[in-house]
Amino acid sequence: MARSAYPFVLQGASAHPSSPAESLSPLQRARWYVARPFLWKELCTPLAEGRRYHLLDSSETAEVWLIAWSPGVRLEMHDHGGVSGAFFVVQGTLLERWMRKSDELQGEVQERLLLRGQSVAFDAGHLHEVSNPSESVAFSIHAYRPRLRFMNFYALETQGDWQPHARLEHEQWHMESTNFSSGRDEG
Repeated sequence: MARSAYPFVLQGASAHPSSPAESLSPLQRARWYVARPFLWKELCTPLAEGRRYHLLDSSETAEVWLIAWSPGVRLEMHDHGGVSGAFFVVQGTLLERWMRKSDELQGEVQERLLLRGQSVAFDAGHLHEVSNPSESVAFSIHAYRPRLRFMNFYALETQGDWQPHARLEHEQWHMESTNFSSGRDEG
């Protein structure tokens, strides 16, 4: 795979020409990809640290990512900018800490351990933190509808409420051309 001008982006395999129907829910779309490992299995390569993600499919109405999680890596509490989504663990184990977004941004944080073959579907009011608690690399397939435009990240304040502290825009992780897979390593 060739490196792009952006150090976090790997260019390589393009999205498969026979993508799933636009009308599928994020869970159905993720399941469609899980059932076709020939579209993503070759991208499941060793990862020393951080996260790496590959765009599998994108349109104006939806997108699908393969994400690699090194042991111990964590993506802090975040939302998906008002879109619904789903993810499947296709290798390894992931831990999701989640809560419902409310006006006060207070609430009980739930926790669930997801093993290979397990999935989570969520609506626009879902906040979560995802991590790999195991000692081996995990891989997951994530689908969003509509396409992600931004994500807000949250920090727990001393009063016990979650406050937004950062926003990651679409351009910061998505390539201009959606015909290529992309990857990013975070330290």
